Amino acid sequence: MVGGAYPDGNWLRTVLLYTLWKTQGTWVEEWKPGVRVGADRNGHALYVTLESAEPWTGRLRFDHARHRRVLNLSRNYVRLNEWPDWYVVDGNTLYEVTGASGREQTLLGSDLKDGVPVSAPARVMVRPAQQ
Repeated sequence: MVGGAYPDGNWLRTVLLYTLWKTQGTWVEEWKPGVRVGADRNGHALYVTLESAEPWTGRLRFDHARHRRVLNLSRNYVRLNEWPDWYVVDGNTLYEVTGASGREQTLLGSDLKDGVPVSAPARVMVRPAQQ
């Protein structure tokens, strides 16, 4: 809480929007203090970095096209109180996921949405698989 009043909701929404922007819509489950996530997009590829002062294991989850799946809109129209889609994965598309070890695996977007196991520190690159 910032001030314990109604405007706190606007402040919290802004913080959440900023965080999702800096992580490009990714987040971790089993988060604990000290675990940091950041992401950068380069074309169709997404580079995710996880850091932690202590050993950490959890799941890295990816955003999906909420405007299409939840609201049944053909595209993400600008609307009041919109939560933008950042790097979204399509549930029926194959993605190449490369971890810090250089090991590459191919996963469905639905697997990325549900979360993939990771341990910090980690650097993960995700991009649509070459057809």
